[in-house]
Amino acid sequence: MLNAPDPVDGAAADATAPALRTWCYVQPPAAYGVASCGCGNTQTQWSEFQGLLWCAKCEKDFKPVHGGIFDGPVPVGMAQVMGISFDRIILATKEVQRFDAESAQYVSSTGVAVSLADIVESNPPTADGTLQPQGDRAIRRRP
Repeated sequence: MLNAPDPVDGAAADATAPALRTWCYVQPPAAYGVASCGCGNTQTQWSEFQGLLWCAKCEKDFKPVHGGIFDGPVPVGMAQVMGISFDRIILATKEVQRFDAESAQYVSSTGVAVSLADIVESNPPTADGTLQPQGDRAIRRRP
């Protein structure tokens, strides 16, 4: 079981200046069962801001009402059998780090392992520009 860092909780300390993500999962929030936007849009994306999602239909960041599978311990092996990936993108470098379920560590493309403790200590935020984490889905920073 993985007690994963919560990608949707952990709102910024100052509501007027939310923290930016440094990474996001390669799959969209819906893949993890994270709540959709109140408007009904289920095709939300990771916001550039930590603790929020982005709704392209409403053109706004919002806090989902629940975090899907991240609301409890995550059975990593079962999740992977179901096609859920815990791989992540480091937004500043656009590097994809693969999650190794056996060691519960992220492995960078250079082969360097990143421990789960490092992940929990670092909170997710974003870089400028557009990032294509999966197919035509994009994490983008609004002007």
